[in-house]
This record gives sequence, structure tokens and C-alpha cells, in this order.
Amino acid sequence: VPIQITDCGAFTPLFTPGGGSWYDRPDADSFSGKTPELIVQFRVGIIAPTMTVAKKFRSALGEHATTTLIAADEVEGGDDDITRLVMKPLEKFSLDVILAAPACASLLETLEVPSSWTDAADELPNDIEAPTKGEVFLVAKPVDALSAVANKSWVAKRDGWILSSSFV
Repeated sequence: VPIQITDCGAFTPLFTPGGGSWYDRPDADSFSGKTPELIVQFRVGIIAPTMTVAKKFRSALGEHATTTLIAADEVEGGDDDITRLVMKPLEKFSLDVILAAPACASLLETLEVPSSWTDAADELPNDIEAPTKGEVFLVAKPVDALSAVANKSWVAKRDGWILSSSFV
């Protein structure tokens, strides 16, 4: 029986998922009776006006995302410090998406996809496009958070990635 390894090795930014968990899918044709599949979880930086609102986003995303919460009213340095708090992990590929509450949407206007992402995108295979600003920086209410991330983000548009939100 020929074996073909299709994904193996270290994390490659924008090419391999940054977060997820393994699921052993029953597979009668495999030797062990199951096939492991990576179920991708979104890594989302949330900007909200208060921590109460930020926690509503976390709750709405549930187990489908790992979240970094930033409550604008708790950041002492103002808008520059708020954007720095989300851009640093984004630049280091620790987050996939930034999701802002409508009350904080203006903070996203000046943000751009980090240069580290542009550099990493140059290394992607030709059939994979670099994420756009509109696929990285999203605005939604907590009730629409999962839908926004699952339908509009660059992670949702990657072929072959099985999203945790697919099981909702």
C-alpha cells in the first residue's frame, strides 16, 4: 500500500495552521481504522470597548477560537497602545485575525497587514494568495463574531483546512 505524506514539518507562517487539535476520524480503509485530521482553531485578537464586551466575543467564538482580549477602557496609553497590543502578536504570527467591536472599528482604519506577513507570503506556493487587510482585520458584533471569522477571514478561505467552526 503506497503511503503519501502531504503535510509534515515545522510551522510555516500563512501556509500551515497556527492552532488546532487532532481528530481521529473513523476510516475503515486505514490500517488503524482511523485517520488523524487537524481541526483548525482561529487565533483571534479582540478589541472591545470594555472587558465585559470582550468576554462576550470570547463566549461567542467558544471553542472554535483561542482569543487575546483587549479592553480599550483598560489600556492607559490610548489608541497607539491598543493597536500595539494587537499588532505585536500579529507580526509574530501569534494571531490570525484581529476582530474589533463596532465601537472600536476606527482603530483598524490605520492598521495594515504586517510586513512580516508580506515577506512570508513571498515564500508561499503560487496558488496561495497573501491575506488582504479585509481578511485580517474584521469588525463585528459579538453575536456575529463566529460568522465573521468563519466566513470573511483568510483562515476560512484556505483550501484543505478543516475549521472547528465547520462543526457548528
